[in-house]
Amino acid sequence: MPGRMIQDSISRSDGISKLSPKGLALFCLILPHLNAHGKMAAELGMVKGLCCPKIKWLPLRSLRRYLEEISRNTNLKWFQSSDGLYYLHALNFQKHQPGLRLDRMAKISKLPDYSWSTPGVVRREVEVNGSEIEVNGAPDGSRIEPPAPEPHHHLELARMARKAISRGGQV
Repeated sequence: MPGRMIQDSISRSDGISKLSPKGLALFCLILPHLNAHGKMAAELGMVKGLCCPKIKWLPLRSLRRYLEEISRNTNLKWFQSSDGLYYLHALNFQKHQPGLRLDRMAKISKLPDYSWSTPGVVRREVEVNGSEIEVNGAPDGSRIEPPAPEPHHHLELARMARKAISRGGQV
């Protein structure tokens, strides 16, 4: 995947200025790994293995804290989708990457979008005749709320198991 260029406007970003040094380092290490839609699968182990495998001072156990910090302060959102998996989505990614060849991009990303309404509820975007139409979070500021997701008991059980394991317990 081609690398990404960081624009000089990052130096004047209020959100970036709120990041801790390790949060800022992780933010910068993630950027080259985002796809052309500004997204990537982001389970903690994937982020560690892909973005910072040799950085000892960013251990796996601390990544959640820094991803939450990044998501809270910047337009790079870390969220859990309705499928129970974690993803990163850089909002306005194309605006910050002016050299992207849009003619070489897939029309629709296979990874979910971050939802403005409720983290974990996925906003769908479609392309019609070369122009993007946002189904949830229209450019005019109006909102179309998605239906509540169907309950997925097996996903809830998997989340509970992950929490128990992360706390040192057993399933």
